[in-house]
Formats: sequence, structure tokens, C-alpha cells
Amino acid sequence: MKPIFGKIENPDHSFLLVKWTDKPRPEFLWHFHHAFELNLVVKGAGTRFIGDHIAHFNAGDVVLMGAELPHTWCSDPALPQRRGVYQSIAIQFGDRFIGDSLLDDPEWHHIRLLMKRAARGLSFRGKTREAARKKILELTEMSGPAKLSCFLGILDMLALSDEYQFLASHDFVPTLPLANETRIDKACTWINQHYAEEITLPEAAALVNMSVSAFSRFFKRSLGKSFTDYVTELRLSHACKLMLEREKSLPSIREDEIPF
Repeated sequence: MKPIFGKIENPDHSFLLVKWTDKPRPEFLWHFHHAFELNLVVKGAGTRFIGDHIAHFNAGDVVLMGAELPHTWCSDPALPQRRGVYQSIAIQFGDRFIGDSLLDDPEWHHIRLLMKRAARGLSFRGKTREAARKKILELTEMSGPAKLSCFLGILDMLALSDEYQFLASHDFVPTLPLANETRIDKACTWINQHYAEEITLPEAAALVNMSVSAFSRFFKRSLGKSFTDYVTELRLSHACKLMLEREKSLPSIREDEIPF
């Protein structure tokens, strides 16, 4: 699965770009760009793909990604009856967005380490995630020095926190495309639309006019996992989401109501 290069629209040449996304449902678009990205899901749920990582996401999801790390957030095609509004905020910035002198200063060592860890993608949890969510929402209302100050505060908080997990595996190396090469995107989009059904490797290979063996090798090399493992992880993620939704829908039982 080769990601599409995502051009960053930033005509004002500002030190960072804040991008709001508001749509009925996020569609699968495997892409990358030459910038770091801090992403907050304001509203919605579905499955996120970052490198070779696949997991369910809910509102409040906070992820930091390094440059050229393929990713996408998408809704679950197996639950079309539950379509809802999807809102997210993406903050994109370069690795030297405040210049070389500050990032090379020893007092900024923790920020440099954070940006290094972001190469695999970081998902934040607990109090850090909630604090980051509030600060990111506040940042969207700011401009100029206040905006920069708020953003640096967010990076400082994330860099000092241990409430995170790596997403892409340690040995994941993305296969980035040549200009406008999107051949495998068609197969990947099809997989993510039909993984709840009985799909096979020959079907996916035929969709993009490749032999089964060639497609299998390319898929494994590009995504870091086999076609079968990829589909299995999608199904497991979907099953976990269904279990969580079922638990939320069950009525709570007080201790004095438990029969003995």
C-alpha cells in the first residue's frame, strides 16, 4: 500500500498550520507529508492506521506523528447505519519550525527526544490526553505570539509525559511513492471497505492487475505485514469496538442488586 503525498497548503508561510476537518464521515486516504502532525479527534469514531499500526479511535484521540509517516483515520464501513459527524484538528509543523538555535539548546533536549519518538507515532492517554485536548482547542482561537506560546506549551507537556505508547513497530520502514504513484491505494481502499466480508488475496491482487505472489510480496514490503495479518487486525479492531459499544449500552448494576 503506497501512501499518497499530502501537500500542505500554507500560503501564509506561518510557523505552523492548524487545519480543521469537519465531514459526515472520514474516508480512507492513506497519505503522508513532509511535516510533523499533532492530531486531535474532536468528534467521531472509527479506525486509525499509522505505519503498520491499526487501532480503534474515539473522540479525544491525541496522536503525534513524525514527517513521512503514512497514516489515515477512517470510519467503519461495517457500520454505515451509525454515520455521524467527524471533526478533527491537525496541527502541522516542520522539524525546525522555531529555528536551529533553540532546538539545539540543552534545555530543549526533551523536545528533541519527543520529535525523535514521533517518527513511530505516539498516542497519548490519561491526564496528558485530556490536557492536550483542551490546549489544542484553545490554540485554534489564538494567533501570533499567543498561538506559538500555547503550542510550545503543548509540546513541552507531551515531552515530559510518560502517558504515551508507540504506534508503528520499531522496524517499520514506509515505502514512499514516486510522483503520483497510487496503484496499491485502490486495493487498500477495497480491503478497508470489505474486510468484514469474505475477501481473498487473489481478489485483491486481481483488482490491481498483479499476480498473487507479486502482490503478496509488495504488500508485505510496503506495510510491514502480510495481507492475512492486515485483514485479521482490521477484524479484531472492529470486534473490540463492538464489545466496547455493547458494554456501554448495558445497564449498570448496583452492588446490592447482585444475587448471591
